[in-house]
Amino acid sequence: MIINKISMRNFQCYHGDFANNTFEFKKGLNIISGNNGGGKSKLYDAFLWVIYDYIFLSDKREFVKTSEYKESLISDKTKEECNLGDTVTTEVELVATSSQDTEFKLTRTFHATKIGSKNWACERSELTIAEKKGLKWELISRDKHEHILNRVLPNNLKPYMWFQGEQVDGLLDFKKEATLNNAINLLSDITVYDEFKEITKKLSEKADKGHTKASKDSSKNQQLSEEIDIDLAIISKKIRVAEEELKNTNENLHICEENRDSLLSKIDDAEKKATLKARKRLIETKITSLTKEITNIYNGFSKKLFTNYWVLRNISPVIQEFSDKYLSYFTEHQKIANSGKEAVVKLPLNIPQPVQLKQMIAEETCYVCNRDAKEGTEAYKAILKLLNRQDAPPTTEELFETDCSSYFQSMYNESLGMQSDIKRIDSNISNELKSLQDKKAKVSELNAELKDIHSNFESLLENDESESTISKFKSITNNIGKFQAKAFDLERNIKNLKNKKRDDEKKLANLVTGEIQKEIVISKKVFSELNEIAIDTRELVFSQIIRELEESSNSIFLDMTKGNNSITGKIVLKKLKTGAYVPEILDTNGNIIQNPNDANIIMVKLSIIMAIVTHRESWISNYCLISDAPTSKMAEEYSLGFYQALSKNFEQSIVMTYDFINETAESLIEKANVSTFYKIKANYPNGDRNDRTDLNIKIMELV
Repeated sequence: MIINKISMRNFQCYHGDFANNTFEFKKGLNIISGNNGGGKSKLYDAFLWVIYDYIFLSDKREFVKTSEYKESLISDKTKEECNLGDTVTTEVELVATSSQDTEFKLTRTFHATKIGSKNWACERSELTIAEKKGLKWELISRDKHEHILNRVLPNNLKPYMWFQGEQVDGLLDFKKEATLNNAINLLSDITVYDEFKEITKKLSEKADKGHTKASKDSSKNQQLSEEIDIDLAIISKKIRVAEEELKNTNENLHICEENRDSLLSKIDDAEKKATLKARKRLIETKITSLTKEITNIYNGFSKKLFTNYWVLRNISPVIQEFSDKYLSYFTEHQKIANSGKEAVVKLPLNIPQPVQLKQMIAEETCYVCNRDAKEGTEAYKAILKLLNRQDAPPTTEELFETDCSSYFQSMYNESLGMQSDIKRIDSNISNELKSLQDKKAKVSELNAELKDIHSNFESLLENDESESTISKFKSITNNIGKFQAKAFDLERNIKNLKNKKRDDEKKLANLVTGEIQKEIVISKKVFSELNEIAIDTRELVFSQIIRELEESSNSIFLDMTKGNNSITGKIVLKKLKTGAYVPEILDTNGNIIQNPNDANIIMVKLSIIMAIVTHRESWISNYCLISDAPTSKMAEEYSLGFYQALSKNFEQSIVMTYDFINETAESLIEKANVSTFYKIKANYPNGDRNDRTDLNIKIMELV
């Protein structure tokens, strides 16, 4: 909803009736400007209180419910003016318009009766909501309150659209890697994909169990099937444990890398540090790539045993023995086949093949002896006879009880085709092992260079820090190496376990006699594929959201910072090994900008928050952004950039600030495109600024 106005009666420092304490707002940017102690935070509290029944205590940095804060909600001036036994009322009224142009009035009321000089009997606060119909307000039943409140501002949006400047650090804490993912999970549709992934996972698991049961029931060896099933359960558990351990290892690795980077940030020699860090990143990338290649070579060994015939490396003598025996067999076979025949056939059927014989006839050349076979010659006639096979031997049924010649011939042909591959096996294995050794040597070389870089870092740290820092750096570096090695071993172990699981599933399938019900087979296949699709789709959608947020946050960041000459950098949402994303600020060369100023960090966080909120058009059109002192750490150019970005990106925003205290309305409209501008200040009619019972707030509307 778009907020039309807010009115307060005796609420904290806003003494008096609605008529004296009302702010009216329009679409666009609404500014309430005032000095410290001028009532800005209490106005922000009024928005919170009417909707959520609590306020924010800046000194304690916590939200407090009315039931705890009690009479402290009431203006001190009002309480002072109250007589013993009288009841005073604190009230906040908020009027807002929905996207369907329906006007609602939300009123929260709190009563307290004075029973002593400092004692009060407090009632519970009450919320009423009315809808404007014609010229009258009609109360809405309590069961519809939650729905209306959610239309004013949904709970999931509240931290990102209604916030105080000091809360921004907590919303996006760069040190907490889950912060950004949590925000995206909360504010995007990604949870729908998570639910789909979970549903398909459960269905896939159920279908697997059904298929396994059907396989066991149809098994030709029930005992073996049971053993394989138990083995599968054990392997599945090991995979889950290993994957959880890998996740924890990657998290620990990330923490160590962050701690190491934190130590490196203390080095004074910025130029040398930047050079070393750039080289370190390049080396680590190469090591990661080579490690994957080494893993692939190891994993490829078992595959190439069969695809490249490595398993037949020592089979040449066996093939030669088979060839000799086949020659003897063929000779005897041909004698029998040609017995009693005028023309003796010395070649097996289809040797040479008909297509080759036709080519020989066409070219009048014998391919076997490479001599001429002109038409009409005996050689030509012999080739033609082979093609026609007119004098073929009698059927094998007449000559042989069992004729295996075709089978032996095909085996012989296969062995001939494999001979060249077998001859290359030793050199292929040698080349593969050499490639493996070369890559391992390169990794060792890069690790040595990495160790040298760490030594350089230690030297640089030694110039700047104490001996304990050097020791800490060495310890962290050693731990990084351990976690990297552990992660590598776990990844390989998980892959091996998954291969073992697939092998066991095949063994179980081979024990099945007959056919499993078609529905069970299809169910297993469909739900397994659906689960894979759900996982891939979730990752694809999340990655797309990240890319869009990165682009949007940089666009907003550029708008905010264009009036300032300081180094700003580019926002990059970096994916960690744990799957979480964290924001980084990089310079033109892709290096992390170390120790950026506080204002720059706040601008980055606000840019990302605004990018997240503006991700949906409906949010920025239907909800109002409200913030108290968001620019407290910013210089004038940054502040102005922030307000201009608000005007550009939000249908309505309301900001309490001490900016523009000395600005005229006209210059503010020109600078920040302000729709409504109020100035507020603390007023003490009796002149005693230490007496809160004399305090009220003076409101001046300038735009």
